[in-house]
Amino acid sequence: MWLNQVARGIADGDTTAAAVMVDAVQSPSSVDDSLAKMKMVQHATEGMTSKSQVGRIPLVLSLFWSTDDVSLAWPCMWASAPTQMYSLGWLRTWGTFDSPNHALHR
Repeated sequence: MWLNQVARGIADGDTTAAAVMVDAVQSPSSVDDSLAKMKMVQHATEGMTSKSQVGRIPLVLSLFWSTDDVSLAWPCMWASAPTQMYSLGWLRTWGTFDSPNHALHR
């Protein structure tokens, strides 16, 4: 549903947003690269007429990454994963990337 919303929300002829999406679904080379891809998708989808749910970005991208045959396998970040990681003490907070309290922002 999220990907469909993004596909419909990107303006016709917006090759920049389309290029970001094509790059983002390719497996990252590092954790920093994965965060950069998520941030790029967030920024590319901010101007859409209908607001996409930014909380879905890690799930959707990691789902694509988990299907790639790479030596460093990427797990899928299911929607409930951040809540469970927080309850286990592995994350301090969870929110949008621009939030100074975001666990991955520190």
